[in-house]
Amino acid sequence: MTPQQAITALSNAGYSETAIRRELKRYGVVCSQSTINRIKHGSVSYSWDKGDAIVKLAKELLPPPVFLEGEAAA
Repeated sequence: MTPQQAITALSNAGYSETAIRRELKRYGVVCSQSTINRIKHGSVSYSWDKGDAIVKLAKELLPPPVFLEGEAAA
């Protein structure tokens, strides 16, 4: 999962960009809502630490994917 995918998944799950920004503070990442938006749309570069924290946050807050019998994880 990329940081862009993580933000999109969090947004689809009902988290606002402001809520994502707020939650990232727990990982020691401080950024603005507009930065979250720009990362989501791929229009800004970001540090590895920030990207890693976004992916970790998504893995923490989102339920694990459910696979049907015979399906494999991508």
